[in-house]
Amino acid sequence: MGAKVPDRSTEQAAHVELRSALILSVAVAGAIFTVAPFILSAFLTSAFGQWQVISSTTLTNVGTTLMLAAVLFLLERKFTKSVSAAAESTARLEVLEQTRDLREAADALRQRVDVIDAKLAERRDARLRQTQSLVESARAEASFDAFAQLLEKANDLNALWHGSVVVPAGAMGSPRVRVFWGERSHAVLVHNIFDEAEPAIELSYVAPDEEQQGPFRPARSRWVASQSPAEALDALILEMQSAGHGPASRAITSQIFEHVAIAVGEAISSRANEPSSWMTGQLEEWIGDGMAVTSSGLEARQGGLLIAAEDFPEQGPVAGPASQKRKPVPFSPPCPSGVDPTSWAIGIDRSRPHFGRPWVRSISASEHGPKPYTSQTTPRGDHP
Repeated sequence: MGAKVPDRSTEQAAHVELRSALILSVAVAGAIFTVAPFILSAFLTSAFGQWQVISSTTLTNVGTTLMLAAVLFLLERKFTKSVSAAAESTARLEVLEQTRDLREAADALRQRVDVIDAKLAERRDARLRQTQSLVESARAEASFDAFAQLLEKANDLNALWHGSVVVPAGAMGSPRVRVFWGERSHAVLVHNIFDEAEPAIELSYVAPDEEQQGPFRPARSRWVASQSPAEALDALILEMQSAGHGPASRAITSQIFEHVAIAVGEAISSRANEPSSWMTGQLEEWIGDGMAVTSSGLEARQGGLLIAAEDFPEQGPVAGPASQKRKPVPFSPPCPSGVDPTSWAIGIDRSRPHFGRPWVRSISASEHGPKPYTSQTTPRGDHP
C-alpha cells in the first residue's frame, strides 16, 4: 500500500487552533499579572502599595502598552509597504532584466537566421548565375567542354529523364538527334566502343517509329574533346548517310547546339524550381520553344501539363518478331484551347513513343542502362 498523503485542510485547521490557543494563553497571563498586585495588596500585605497607586501604575502601563501597540502597528504597516514596494521593484527589475536578455537573445537569433537566409539566397543566386553562364557559354562557343559541363550540371539535378536530351535538328518537326554525355554499358555496345575509349558526347539520330518497323540501322557519332562542333556534326551526317538516312541527314545543322543549350537550361531551371520554370518532370525531348516531353508527359509553357504520362495508351515493341508487334492504338486527343494545332500534332507524334512502353523505362533505369556523367563522375581532366 502507498503512503498516506496528509490532508492540507486538516493541517491548516490545526495551525489556526494552535495560534488561537497561544493568543488566549498570552491574554490570560497578561490579565493575571495585571490583577495580581491588587489581590496581593488586598489579601496579603500592604507592602505592595495602596490600590490607588497600583491602579495608577496599571493604567499607565496599559496606556503605554496601547500606545506602543499603535506605534508598532503604524510602523509595521509602513515597513510592510516598504518591503512590498522593494520586493515589487526588485521583481520588476528582474523581469525587465530577463525580458531584455530574452529580447537580446531573440534579436541575436533573428540576426543569425537573417544571415543564414542571406547566405542561402546568395548560393541560390550563384547557382542560377552559373546555369545562365553555362547556357550562354554553350550557345556562344558550342564547344565540347561547354556542352559537357552543361550536361553534367543537368545530371547533378537529375533534370534529364534518361541522362540525355532529344532535340530537333532544325525547325520544329525536323529530324531529331539525341545528345548523351556518359557511359554505355557493355550490354549495349556502340560501334564496338568499350570503356577504354576516349570519353565522348554521343550524337545519335532518332528515327521515327515507322522507319524502325523494317530493316533499320542506327546512326551515331562520338564527339571527342579534340573535335570541333562542325567535325562532330559532319561525322554524324556521314554515319546517317552510311545507315541509309540520307534525306534526314540534310536537316542536320548547327541549330542542334542552340536547341540543346536552351532545352537543358530550361530543364535545370525547372528542376531547381526557379520562378520562370514550367516543366514538372525530367526532360526527355525538346519539341520546340515552349513545348517538351518530360517524365510527367507532354508539357507546354502555356498550358502546363497537356497530357499526363499515364494517359498515353500502351504500345507494343517497335522492333522484333511480327508476333510481338501490336497494331498501334488510335490516339488523337483534341487540341487544347490556346495551343497551335500544328504544334499540337507534332507534340502528339513526338511524345507518344516515349510512353506506353514500361520495359524501355525499366531497362534504362537498371544497371545495364546508360550512366550519365555528373560533376562528380566526369572524366574531364580539368573540369571546374
